[in-house]
Amino acid sequence: MKYLNLILIALLFMLRCELFDTFDEEWYAENAEEFALQVIDTYCTRDIDTFESFLPYKIYWCEADEKPVGISKFDVEKHFSYLSNDTITIEDYKNHYNYYILTYDDYNNKQWIIDIHYWEPDDQDFLFIGNNLKEEQYSELILDDLLIFFVRYENSRWKIKAFWG
Repeated sequence: MKYLNLILIALLFMLRCELFDTFDEEWYAENAEEFALQVIDTYCTRDIDTFESFLPYKIYWCEADEKPVGISKFDVEKHFSYLSNDTITIEDYKNHYNYYILTYDDYNNKQWIIDIHYWEPDDQDFLFIGNNLKEEQYSELILDDLLIFFVRYENSRWKIKAFWG
């Protein structure tokens, strides 16, 4: 009877862990998009400090053939130097671009993902594609390489995982 109780307790514990440890992809995708738009807003407002808080210790550059690197203040300022001198708002961005989040299942087998070196995205990484101009728009407000990046939720907060360009 003692062993039966222990087995029952262990099974209940495993069931509880399974119930509360499920990955709700829809919730994460919605929140990934909200976070990505916060990143875009830092571009619009030129908020370098907030942008830096979104970065991990090391970041991946998907098009570069190099290992992940740390980002210095100089690198962040250089990143922001690619923004146009025009004053834009997040609403301007939303009116100018189509944007969306791709889940791992959406992007996993694409050749341009397979060709990434030194890092393989997994099912916890979401790809923000925010560089598609709306049909009636003809000029970029923000350099398109800055509008494609991976995000991930870890340690109870969202972070940028990798930049495309």
